[in-house]
Amino acid sequence: MKQLLWYLIAGTRGGETRGKIISFLKQEPSNANKLTSSLHLDYKTIRHHLRILEENRIILAINKGNY
Repeated sequence: MKQLLWYLIAGTRGGETRGKIISFLKQEPSNANKLTSSLHLDYKTIRHHLRILEENRIILAINKGNY
């Protein structure tokens, strides 16, 4: 798990963004819209990174669209 997390954050081009998303979600549950406004990123970019994190079981959707 540590190796996967390291790869997703430090070993890929979008790692910095995924790190910001993970840090934000550790503070409070959120959704893509709130992440978009809080992190000042495009909605499609946020959705892309959320999908990668969810597929790799780093985050979990607790309700449809909430992580």
